[in-house]
This record gives sequence, C-alpha cells and structure tokens, in this order.
Amino acid sequence: ILIATVAPVATMIFLDMYKCWTKGDIVNIIRHSTVVGPFLGGFFKMILMYHKRIQAKQILDEFDRDHYMLNNFSETYKDIARASIRNCQIYSERLWLCLVTTCVMTFPVMAIALNIYNFVFKSEPTKYMIHDLEKPFSDSPEERFESPYFELLFAYMFYAAILYVVNFTGYDGFFGLCVNHACLKMELYCKAEEAMLADREEVYGRVVAVVREQCRMFRYVDLIQDTFNIWLGIIFIATMIQICTCLYHITEGYGFDIRYMIFVYG
Repeated sequence: ILIATVAPVATMIFLDMYKCWTKGDIVNIIRHSTVVGPFLGGFFKMILMYHKRIQAKQILDEFDRDHYMLNNFSETYKDIARASIRNCQIYSERLWLCLVTTCVMTFPVMAIALNIYNFVFKSEPTKYMIHDLEKPFSDSPEERFESPYFELLFAYMFYAAILYVVNFTGYDGFFGLCVNHACLKMELYCKAEEAMLADREEVYGRVVAVVREQCRMFRYVDLIQDTFNIWLGIIFIATMIQICTCLYHITEGYGFDIRYMIFVYG
C-alpha cells in the first residue's frame, strides 16, 4: 500500500528526468536522481526485509536469548549489557534518527520557511516546492505554482519525506542494533575469559563455555551478513554514484544548494 501511495510522485520525477534527458539537462537529472534513488531504495529495503524475514527473526531471537541469559549473570556482566543497550539507544536509535531527520526534513523545512518569508515580506512572493518538479505534460514550467496543484503537491511531498525518514530509520537502525549486539557478545565472552584466568577452578568447563559463545558469535555475524549483504552492496555502489555526481556538479561550476549537500553528506 505504501509503495502504491508514492508511485505517482516517483512517476512524475521519472517523467521530468526523461524530459531533462531529451534537453540534455544533466544537472536536473542529477538533482532528481539524488533524491529519488535513495527514496525508492527505502521501499526496496521493505522487499529485502520480507525476503530475509526468517534471518531477521533469528537475529531477534538471538537478542532475546542473550538478554534472558544475562538475568542469571553477575552485576559485572549486567553492567556491560546496560552500557551496550545505552549505546544502542544513543547512537543506533536517537542519533541516527536525528541524522536522517535532519538530512530529509531540510527540504520541507526550508521550503516552508522560504514560503513564509516571501509571502510575509515581499509584495510579489515566490513559491518554493519541497523538491522542485515540473507539472507533467504542462505547457509552461510556471504551471507547477498554480493553486491547488502547488498546495496538493507540497502536502504530498511532505508525506513522502516522512516515509523517507521512517524507511531509513527502521532498516538501517536495525542494522546498527545488530552490529552493536555482536560487539556486546564479544565483550561478554572476553569478560568471561578474564574471569576464567583469574579463577583456576573448573577451567575446562569455562573454556568450553567461552569457545561455544565465540562460535555462536561467529554464526551470529554470518547471519547479519546474510541478512544485510544485498543492501550493503547496493549502498556501496550508490555511494560511488553519489560522489561522482556531486563531483560533476561541483567541477562544472553549477550553483550550490545546501539542501542537496546536506542530503548527500547524510
């Protein structure tokens, strides 16, 4: 359903990109692709997560298993787990949410601010769109600013921006949680190994337990790779494309747009 709701705006952008291609307008093609590529990638992540739902469930089960086991451990291990959970909340949840929100919501916030400023302080105000997009099959580019088309498209793009934030916060945030949990597992068995060396009693049993946890951690890392490897490969390629397009934009001497620079850096 969500994919169906964003299909119109994606189609409009692709139509405008085709129109720019026929005119040889490479700059606007880059501008559109910078936004629509990651946007559609967010919905591709939904498909990937459904495809890898079994592996994702196994990861969540591993979370539950480790946290349940920690209830029977000493406070030293619980403190390590609490610190790991706190780091997850700060970096993989809150900080990542702030970063994604800043990168994406810069577009609607700046558009709203510029529209308010122009309508309040200028006698002949200029309208600003969230992402400048010509009206499909229109005779004049100025038709995109006519009411109620402008207002409806503005609200529609604001909705798309919210979906953008949700998609990138959820999937990539989950990846961060998975990696942090792998770090927690390593910290725990390293601490267990230190305790084993400090206490010579029942060394064999403790060594076996530590080795088992190490092997379990390796299987867990393989599970993370199996779950996210497709997306990480796509991200690598997309990053190279983004860098190349930005360098082209800069070297050709086109205007600087703070919104797209923030978005690309994010």
